[in-house]
Formats: sequence, C-alpha cells, structure tokens
Amino acid sequence: MSGKYLLDTNIIIALFADDTTVKENLSKAEETFISSVVVGELCYGARKSARVQENLTRIDEFAASSVVLGCDTDTARRYGEIKNALRIREGKMAVVDLIQKKVELLPEPTQQEILDFVDYLLQKARQEDVLWSKLSLRWVLQGLEDEEWPEYDVQALKER
Repeated sequence: MSGKYLLDTNIIIALFADDTTVKENLSKAEETFISSVVVGELCYGARKSARVQENLTRIDEFAASSVVLGCDTDTARRYGEIKNALRIREGKMAVVDLIQKKVELLPEPTQQEILDFVDYLLQKARQEDVLWSKLSLRWVLQGLEDEEWPEYDVQALKER
C-alpha cells in the first residue's frame, strides 16, 4: 500500500484499537491525511463512549500529529450529496446490514444485551429444529412399528 491516503473514521478507530493489518498497511503509505469531518465523527463517537475525556485526548493527539484537511463549501456540498445517497440506499439495505448499523450506535452494555438476546434466539431455533426433526422422523416411521424387518449380517452390509 504505497501512495497518499485519506483515512476514514473506521480506519482510524481500527488504528486506535491496534489493528495489526491497518498498522502494517499504513506504515507502507507515503502520506496519510484525515479530514476535519472525520475528526468531528471521532469526537462524536468519543462523546458517546464511557471514556469521553480519554478518547477526546487521544483524538486531539492524533489530529495534532496528522495532516488534517479542512472542509470548504464544495466539499461540504459533496458530503451532503453522499450522505443523502446513503440515506436513500439505506432503505434498500439488507436487514442484517440495517441491524448492524443501528446496533453500532448503541452503548456497549446495550450491544451486549442484544448479543445475549441473539444467542437466546439461536438456541431457541436449534431446539425447534431438533423438535421438528423428531416429529418428522416419527411421522415417517408411523405405522412401521409392526413391520417385519429383514435381518442382515455383516457380509450383507459391506459395500461391494
């Protein structure tokens, strides 16, 4: 990964989380930039976090050591167009993507509750699958209890 790169919010968050792949790729870049909009998004996320001041300090330190690109009117106008296009596209997103997008906005304890609920639903679905399998097998074998079954020896069961 060589060249100049404009980092988005997700890449910077991954960098803050010490993501080795992101760190390795960025170490190969000639230059990296962040936009003032990304700094704003990071600050918004920090204010929603449990460690507000710690995260804001980290963002300030990162921004001070980075090339931060300002936002002019044309950039702001383009941002509005893109954000609106994403809003329109959101209506066409798969349910799983919508769930993920909205869960990401919640605080971590609430996300954990959602994960616990999903685990419960998965376990419930597995139990229902087992129940249906047993019922299906009973239905298929219904009336066969009194049938006479041939007896097979080991030789008859071997594949030829």
